Amino acid sequence: MAESASIVNTARQGAEEGAAQGAIFVGGSDAMLQTAIWLLVIVGLILLLAWAVRRFTNIGPKSAGAMRVLSALPVGNRERIALVQVGDRQILIGVAPGHVSTLHVFEEPIAPQNAVAPYGSSGAQETHGFGQVLRNTLRTAGRSDSRDSH
Repeated sequence: MAESASIVNTARQGAEEGAAQGAIFVGGSDAMLQTAIWLLVIVGLILLLAWAVRRFTNIGPKSAGAMRVLSALPVGNRERIALVQVGDRQILIGVAPGHVSTLHVFEEPIAPQNAVAPYGSSGAQETHGFGQVLRNTLRTAGRSDSRDSH
């Protein structure tokens, strides 16, 4: 009888160990399923936020009929100077949060009408020519103003 009690105890221990291992496996698959669901939720939120940012902010060049942003040059954290093509005229505007002002209206185009620089670019390659033209224009405008005052 002692022998059968020992066999029963051994079988019970084996069953308990097997059940514990099975519980670990089942808990592991539940944890993996939960992790996968949360991962999908987070990726979905990231995609939703990216869509909302793109939808509700002015990112990228905007063209509306005869109006285009030809180039833009950042001059501060949230301020920039932009060259806008309106019909056959090019207008230099200053853009700040809540305020847009005309800086200069060019009689002759200073930038090719088909050269559109990325609106959010850092200004390294695309706007280098525009920056140089702007500096030259401001220098010549400053010289003509100083001549008028003498």
